[in-house]
Amino acid sequence: MPLSIGVSIRVNVLSTFLAAVFTACACLAQNQPVRALIVPPSTDIQTLGPGDQVQIRALHAEELGDRPVRIDSEGFIMLPGLGRIHAGGQTTEHLAADIESLLAKTIRDPKVAVDIVELKSQPVSVLGSVRAPGVYQMVGQKRVLELISMAGGFDQESGDMIKITRYTGADSGPNGEPNRVLDIRISDLMEGRRPEMNVVVHSGDIITVPRAKVIYVIGQVRKPGGFVVREQAFSVLKAVSMAEGLMPTAATSNARILREVEPHAQRKEIAVDVKGIMAGKVPDQALQPEDVLLIPTSAAKTVGMRLFEAGMQMGQGLVIWRTY
Repeated sequence: MPLSIGVSIRVNVLSTFLAAVFTACACLAQNQPVRALIVPPSTDIQTLGPGDQVQIRALHAEELGDRPVRIDSEGFIMLPGLGRIHAGGQTTEHLAADIESLLAKTIRDPKVAVDIVELKSQPVSVLGSVRAPGVYQMVGQKRVLELISMAGGFDQESGDMIKITRYTGADSGPNGEPNRVLDIRISDLMEGRRPEMNVVVHSGDIITVPRAKVIYVIGQVRKPGGFVVREQAFSVLKAVSMAEGLMPTAATSNARILREVEPHAQRKEIAVDVKGIMAGKVPDQALQPEDVLLIPTSAAKTVGMRLFEAGMQMGQGLVIWRTY
């Protein structure tokens, strides 16, 4: 081996080792163990499985025909003259080589080609707040954002989390759980903070995108309604801003947060001084998902507005009357 090639190989091996060490140290520094779900497969090869359909063409072996053959539930296919052949877990190249070995007993130098007609053995379910939820068949190695893209992307009600459920194939996982669940923060992926969380998806995985939480703003605001919350921290000031500000008749000192403490129970009322928050005299108050921010009506301001409107209408009437 030339010296330059040997040095290059050693440098590549050392770089790979150091990258792995640094990744592990970063995970330990964040108190986040390296989980099995994050480790990608070592290859990017499509393997066959039960339910898949393949088409087999063999030179000088017309008896095999060219009709698609479906792999049975045990991973076998039945070929005329050759019997049952194991195809599950094989690549098309490996299956073709196995068939060539069998044909070589009766045919000189056989040539076999195997093509995938239909995939049924690599299903991945994409559910929740995506535009086209459903079951998708993977061709080759796919990562989670590729599957989300196949499902049309996130919809307007999606939250900031992706959950991947991976069944272990046993009664329980290593810690007694029936399956493994990986939580991925969407903002970490989209903003490039943790690209390693764009994990490789395995056959049978279930990808779920939960709906975002909602905060409601009602009463004397310009745009009352529910607002989707994708951020971890959401405050009264942000809620008022999303509601496009306050009406002139708002009682800003008597606002309340209606918070659900228990399901189907009466909400707890929390007094909040919106006027003081907007003036910077009172710290902004955090809101929780499903909170209702109520901005009541000020009676004094309402009376003043009614008098002002009546005066404007009278003034307009006088002007119109004097013009004729």
